[in-house]
Amino acid sequence: MNLPDSIVRFSIMLLFVSITGIPISGQDSGATNDLITRKKRLVLLPTDAPVDTVEKYSIATEVNRSVSSVAAGLGRFEIIDRNDLESILMEQDLALLGLVDDSAAIQIGKIAAADEALRVTVLLFSQKGVPPKSSSDDDDDDDDDDDDDNLGTFFAKALLKGLAKAAVKEVFKGKDEKGKEQYPGNIQTYLSAEIRNIDIETGETLYSFNLSSTHTGGSKGNSRGNTMQKFRRALSSELRKFYKLQSQVVSVNGDELILMLGSEMGLKPGMLFQITQPDRMETWGEFSVDVPGEPVAYAAVGDVAATGNRSKVLRQWGDIEPGYLAKEHVDYLAGLQVDLRPAVMASAMDIGLAFRLRPMRNIDFGLGFRYATADGYPHRLNGGELNIMGGQRLRQSPKVALLPKVEAGVSLFGKRDDEGNDAIVPVPFVAPGLDVEIFSGPKRDYIIGISYRLGGVSDKWVYTPDEGNTQPAKWDGRAPEVDISGIVITVGVRFLVPARVGH
Repeated sequence: MNLPDSIVRFSIMLLFVSITGIPISGQDSGATNDLITRKKRLVLLPTDAPVDTVEKYSIATEVNRSVSSVAAGLGRFEIIDRNDLESILMEQDLALLGLVDDSAAIQIGKIAAADEALRVTVLLFSQKGVPPKSSSDDDDDDDDDDDDDNLGTFFAKALLKGLAKAAVKEVFKGKDEKGKEQYPGNIQTYLSAEIRNIDIETGETLYSFNLSSTHTGGSKGNSRGNTMQKFRRALSSELRKFYKLQSQVVSVNGDELILMLGSEMGLKPGMLFQITQPDRMETWGEFSVDVPGEPVAYAAVGDVAATGNRSKVLRQWGDIEPGYLAKEHVDYLAGLQVDLRPAVMASAMDIGLAFRLRPMRNIDFGLGFRYATADGYPHRLNGGELNIMGGQRLRQSPKVALLPKVEAGVSLFGKRDDEGNDAIVPVPFVAPGLDVEIFSGPKRDYIIGISYRLGGVSDKWVYTPDEGNTQPAKWDGRAPEVDISGIVITVGVRFLVPARVGH
C-alpha cells in the first residue's frame, strides 16, 4: 500500500533518532514524550524445575517457552532465551549451569548485550480430578430442607453442607483409596506464575506482575492445554502494558491520522491509541515537574506499513495537531450506563443500569437492568426489567455517533390477587430504537435515545403456593392487564471503565 510522503520523511527522522538517541518532540519535557523507536532486547533467564517422571513434563519449561513466544510475537521485543544463551555462553567458555539466580542477571545480560532481563517463577501448578457438575449435589437432604420455615436455618445448613463437601474433596483431592485418579476425564488445572523485569546494571526489579489461569474439564493434557491458552492470552496483555508503544501524530486530515509507528514494532490493525497533548515541563521557582498532556481523542489503527500507519479517530473531544502523542491503550474498555426514562404514555419514570461490551467499536452489545413501573388498574405497579441489546454504531463525526439498536427483554411486576396471593406477571417485549451518543471526554458519553416497544402487554398472572406448583392468579373479574408498549425516551450518561477479561 502507499502511504503519504510524510511517512518517508519521518522514516528518515526515525533513523536519526535511533542513531543519535535524540527524541523527536516539539516541546521541552520529560522522557514521557520520547517515541518508542526500537525493540526492547530482553534476556529470558533460565529456570530449572522438577520434571514429572510419569509424563516427562516440566511446567516451568512450558511457561518459559510461552513467555518467549508471546513476547516475540508482539513484535516489540527481541527475546534472548535459553537456546540463545547456551550458544552465547559456549562462545565465552562459560556454563549456563548455576547462572539462574538474580545476581547472575547482570553477568548474563551484559554478555548477551541485553537491555533488561525477565525472570519467570512458577508459584503453583496443580492438577486433580474433580466431580463433574450435576444436580445430584444439590438434591442431597432435600427432605430436611422441605421442613425449614426459617431462612436463616436453611442458609446455615447449606453452608455447613458446603463446608463438609469441601473438606472431603480436600482430603481425597480427586483420588480413591488406592491413590488412583477418581475423575480422570474431568481434570482441574491451576497455574500461577510471577514475571519480573530485572535491571541489567543493578539487578533490581523494575516491574513485576503475577498471572494465574485455570480450567476444568477433559484429560490432564487437554485441561493443561486450555489453561496454558488462557495464560498466554493474559500474558500478552500484561507484556503490552510492560512496554507500551508510543508514537506521534504526523498529519491530520479530518478524522484520519498518520502515526509514525508500523509493523516493524508489531503494530496491527485495530490496535487502540489515545491521542494526547505532549507532556510539558512546569517550573515553580526552584521546582520543575513533568505535567502529563491532556487526552483529546481515541484512534484505531487501520492500514499499516513498516514504519507508519493510517489510523481513524473513533471519538474526539479536543483539537488534534501534528506533534501530539499517540499512546497505546491496552486495557479493554467497557461502558457502564446509567439512564432515566421520563414518564411517557403508560410508564412512570424508570431508572436503569446497562453494560455496553464494545463502546469503542462499531458493533456493540449490552445487558441492562431496570427498576420499572407500569399502569395496572387501580394502582401503579413496581417491578424489574432485564434486557439485552445489539446494534451497529454509525459515526457521524468523531464527536457524535448514532446507534440503531434492538432491545429484547422481559419485565416482571408483582401484585396481590383478590384472594391475597402474591402474584407476578412476566411481560416480554422487543424494542427497536436509536441512540444519539455525544462523546464529551475520555471517560464519559451522554446518551439520548428513543425506542418503540412491540408486545409489552400481558394479563397472565401466576402465583406459587406452598406446594410449589405454579397456579393462575385468582381474580373476581377480569385480570389486570399490564401495558408497557409504546414510545420510550431515554436520557443517560455512560462511563468508560477498564474491564479485565477473565483468565
